[in-house]
Amino acid sequence: MSGFFWYDYLIFFIVLAISSGTGIYYGCFGSKQKTVKEYLLGGKKMTPLPIAISVAVSHFSAITIMGVPTEVYKFGAYFVYTMISFVLLGITSISVFFPVFFKLQVTSIYEYLEKRFDNKTKVLVSFFFIVSEVSNMAIGTYAPSLALSAVTGFRLYYIIICVFGTCIFYTTIGGLKTVVWTDIFQIGIILLSLLMICVIGLNTTG
Repeated sequence: MSGFFWYDYLIFFIVLAISSGTGIYYGCFGSKQKTVKEYLLGGKKMTPLPIAISVAVSHFSAITIMGVPTEVYKFGAYFVYTMISFVLLGITSISVFFPVFFKLQVTSIYEYLEKRFDNKTKVLVSFFFIVSEVSNMAIGTYAPSLALSAVTGFRLYYIIICVFGTCIFYTTIGGLKTVVWTDIFQIGIILLSLLMICVIGLNTTG
């Protein structure tokens, strides 16, 4: 297996630098995150399109990009039927849940659970969510880090620390606005990469 070339390293570090730079901009310059409303909700001034793209991007990860093609290749395209559930989920959320959350002006579903039930319910559901997300993030970070380790020769732990550290850094200082705009930037890189892979694959097979 051939390793990274200099331009591969350049692109990798540019992606990390732009993501970190976005966090620094919104955290230290621009419209600084001075209040909880600005930090967690972007001041409620962001337009629908970037928010929609960010929400859509948050539903897939490196596991999706690396795992789904393998799944379809081995077992067929029945995986496409899972999209039906996502459509139904979207319609239900938009028509049933979001109007309630918007009317109550809650920051998250956990704040709603506290209002609707009690603090114990909020803590319990939050705990289960944290356990689930820690597991998902661990696997979602391990898979691409393993691939990067294979082609770069760097130790797996160094790559994981680098990627995790960058994400924690720009999210912590930049708030929601940084997360949204880095999501848009990163999905652009992902789609461009997938397009290039398709072009190279078709050219290779003739």
